[in-house]
Amino acid sequence: MNRIKKIGLIILSSFVAISGLVVSLSIFSPQLIHRVIQKKTFYDLGLRTNTIHIENDYLEYVEGGKGPTVLLVHGFQAEKASWTTYIKKLIGKYHVIAIDLPGHGGSSLPESLKFNLQSVADHIEKFVHKLDLKKFHLVGSSMGGGLCAIYASKYPEHLLSLSLINPLGVGFDEKSEFFALVDQGKNLFFPESIADLDELSHYLTGRALKMGTFSKHCLLSYMTQKRPFYERAFKDLWTSVPLDETLRKIQTRTLLIYGKQDRLLHPSSYKKYAENLPNPKVCELPKGTHVFTNEELDKSITQLETFLEESVR
Repeated sequence: MNRIKKIGLIILSSFVAISGLVVSLSIFSPQLIHRVIQKKTFYDLGLRTNTIHIENDYLEYVEGGKGPTVLLVHGFQAEKASWTTYIKKLIGKYHVIAIDLPGHGGSSLPESLKFNLQSVADHIEKFVHKLDLKKFHLVGSSMGGGLCAIYASKYPEHLLSLSLINPLGVGFDEKSEFFALVDQGKNLFFPESIADLDELSHYLTGRALKMGTFSKHCLLSYMTQKRPFYERAFKDLWTSVPLDETLRKIQTRTLLIYGKQDRLLHPSSYKKYAENLPNPKVCELPKGTHVFTNEELDKSITQLETFLEESVR
């Protein structure tokens, strides 16, 4: 066999091997692909990915930047990467930390932790203690908002400010479209198909997922792998004590941002937040959904930036 044919065969064999690896990863480890892409994004932002052990579990988080510390807490089935757009704006002025809550993202699946709001809020305090954070701004979205509200009521000595974005935690005067669907036996937090994923995205953002079919299949596989934990966590969340009384105890300066077009949590719940929090700064986004996009996302970040600047003066 001449030299050119040998080189051709080597190149072809390498291509086949690489193609086979990519296909294998997509079928057997979509989580690995997801994490590689995520870590590249964090690296480009100047963020370090770290892990900290708490009892028998571990929590993954990213941090970077200098200045006052901002701790970001995500919602149910989300993870630290959901804050990427916010971090891009904050990283030049603040020391930013974004955590993966237990069972989410790169953190371990807890065997013993009860996943109600009160228990997970105490888990965040263990994380804060391990990192020896003295004073910081606390920002939470959705479930993370409920967790941050509880944290603020129990550990006010740590906080410079509190920001809540579409927070979970109080009772509903009116049921949202999403939870009306749950009552009918369909919970889109546990999708069975690509169509279910797109429908979930419509409830969260008002539009279908903006990603290719391959990426959607990877995401569906990733969510399916974690489904046993997500189902247990979802049940635990609804055993949480409503936060109405908790909110009245909060003395930390608070920003409340919510979307008027939220189909996941009914906007009437955010009005309860506003009524029970002592003198919050309230920002209603008329076109805002549960997960902000485009102009509403920009407005949310601007409101947060202004609030944080006002809170350190």
